[in-house]
Amino acid sequence: MTPKIPPQKTPQKHLNKKLPKPEELLDYIQGKNGFVLRRDIARAFLVKGPDRRLLKDILRVLGEQDKLERKGKSYRVKGSADLTVVEFLGSNDEGDFMGCVIDENHHHFDESVHLLLTTHSQERHLHEGDRWVVKLAIREGILEGTLIRQLKIEPKGILGVIQKDGRRLLLAPLERKDRNLYGVDQSSCDRYQAQPGDLVEASLEKEQGERFKIAHVLQRLSSKTDLVHHLSHMAIHRYDILTEFSKEALAQANKAKLPTSLEGRVDLRDIPLVTIDDKEARDHDDAVYAEPDQDPNNEGGWRLLVAIADVSHFVTTGSDLDQEARQRGNSTYFPDQVVPMLPERLSNDLCSLRPEEERPCLAVWMCISKLGKLLSKKFVKGLMKSHGKLTYVGVQNYHDGKGDTGFPKALNTKHIDHLYGAYDLLKKARQKRGTLEIEVPEQKITLKDNGSIQHIQPRPRQESNVLIEEFMVLANVAAAEFISEKKKPCLFRVHESPKLERVEELRLFLESNNLPVSMSKGNIIKPINFTHMLMKVRGNPIAPAINQLVLRSQARAVYSPDNQGHFGLNLVKYAHFTSPIRRYADLTIHRAIVSLIDKKPGFYPYDLKELAQIGEDISDCERTSTKAERETVDRYIATYLENRSGETFPARVSGMTDFAVFLTLEETGSDGILPLRNLGGDYFHFDQKSHSVVGRRTNKRLTLGDSIEVKLEFANPISGSVLFSAKLGTEKKTKYTRSKKVGARKSSRQKS
Repeated sequence: MTPKIPPQKTPQKHLNKKLPKPEELLDYIQGKNGFVLRRDIARAFLVKGPDRRLLKDILRVLGEQDKLERKGKSYRVKGSADLTVVEFLGSNDEGDFMGCVIDENHHHFDESVHLLLTTHSQERHLHEGDRWVVKLAIREGILEGTLIRQLKIEPKGILGVIQKDGRRLLLAPLERKDRNLYGVDQSSCDRYQAQPGDLVEASLEKEQGERFKIAHVLQRLSSKTDLVHHLSHMAIHRYDILTEFSKEALAQANKAKLPTSLEGRVDLRDIPLVTIDDKEARDHDDAVYAEPDQDPNNEGGWRLLVAIADVSHFVTTGSDLDQEARQRGNSTYFPDQVVPMLPERLSNDLCSLRPEEERPCLAVWMCISKLGKLLSKKFVKGLMKSHGKLTYVGVQNYHDGKGDTGFPKALNTKHIDHLYGAYDLLKKARQKRGTLEIEVPEQKITLKDNGSIQHIQPRPRQESNVLIEEFMVLANVAAAEFISEKKKPCLFRVHESPKLERVEELRLFLESNNLPVSMSKGNIIKPINFTHMLMKVRGNPIAPAINQLVLRSQARAVYSPDNQGHFGLNLVKYAHFTSPIRRYADLTIHRAIVSLIDKKPGFYPYDLKELAQIGEDISDCERTSTKAERETVDRYIATYLENRSGETFPARVSGMTDFAVFLTLEETGSDGILPLRNLGGDYFHFDQKSHSVVGRRTNKRLTLGDSIEVKLEFANPISGSVLFSAKLGTEKKTKYTRSKKVGARKSSRQKS
């Protein structure tokens, strides 16, 4: 029986193809013998576009019917832990039928299974290669499998890049775990005009008389000749990131119009609000203004105004635009392009706070004391006009007394001074509050017009960046408090305390390496504990590694109506309000605030149950985008280094496991891998307690924070892997030494 799908989530115009039946989904998922990603289910049944929302609803209902269990974006059949999948191999000399257990990655276990031919008194006929769901049991010391049902074997679809090896064509999979190269059927390449270097989707099939599987091209996804977008397309297709909007959503965006009058809005057009962003930014959704507070009861305090594009004016709840935005969850950022949450008509036009153009906004006036404490807040629907499109570099240059600001001639620079005046108080309040300050540099990839890489370098971070962050954090706090005070449920940005076992691992590392920092055992951990520790090692070689260890010890921030506070920022209530163009969570917060301002409860129709589901969905979307973005950066870096095999690079040890050392290259700030087998001159093993690798014969040691010269063995743009080797016995390495000097680098804040 087909599960009933809520009508508001399944508009009939999207039902343009046959969706799989629930029993077909259950069979497919069971056949994978474990948890299966939703994107892989969609790909197997050729479900694309808006229909993926319908597929998600079917899977959700199957979960409510207790037929499926869910873990993130993965599903498995309920109770399938008692079942497994067996492939029939043949008979032994005694005529017993034998099979082999297959894991979720379709790898064969060595364990053989005696297959019982009768189930419900019905004889089953087995053929070599057949796969069955079986229930395992041990009887008289023999592993036996009772046949439950036969599985139809679907050709396994994979993503990969066509490569040429002499006269042969090979398929190199995108999946890093799959290190095979598959021969490619030439006729399928010709059919889709797939050339070496192209990204394709293919099926793997073992043909008659062939020993190995052959790849058959199913579609050509991206051409290497389109170098500008080729690398990001790999991640887009691998993670099924939506790049196209439905006709209905685009039509709705194209019909959207700006307000022709105030229409119940507060007139903010004469207030000299300015936007401050990166030079390359295309969407400008926040503007700021500050002035000294004239209230005699708040001497030395400031009034701040943060104005955010009113996306909720254009994207109404339940509309086609809303469904598309919710499905995406957020925009995804690649070095060469942005995959937006909303169509460009909104994200780069109507919702972008362009200079000297009137735009509807949702704004908050905030008063802060001379100690930086938020005293009051007032949210208004406004109509604003930006008085300047400023950049971080330009604002910082002005503040540092340098000439190159790029400011418009009409801009009164006292307003920039006022921004820094208010920021100074917020900065002191942040330091007193005690927040987590982790220094994790990001890479900035600059591309040429043809898509090739001009250079890769650490992304500059200046005090002007932090100024805007502090204004946005305060506005986010104000939003969370305002909605909570009105007893409305909402999506908080939740960052829980780190788990004790992760903190203990960090403590043991510090203790075993005799570092001048420590973590007290058993005490309640606060963000300031980590920050004080990081400040003590700042400027020393060990600092980047310690920052990475602290980052890895932290919980992942999520969206949830169950407020657990924000550990990293040390805040009791925190919600995302300031980026509704690129984050769906912010759009829901806007709707909550507008419904309270206009006293229209219907504008914000969410209850706790739906908010919990939205929070879970968009948290999943955020994780997917993060993976896609990181993989693409890895591929760009590997492409940049591809032709430099054999060169040596100065690097620093940033992490290690029992099989490899992880490196950070000084030239690019990017990561690489040094397998232990590539450390010459000895057999090295991993000492987990001290986070070191030690030579068995020479006792040579490599520890977190050490610098080392490494040789590039190869860089693979397809997988994004960069592999190095080193001769530890002969290379000089710089050990960490205690230093009384503290570096002057500014702390960067973790993604909040």
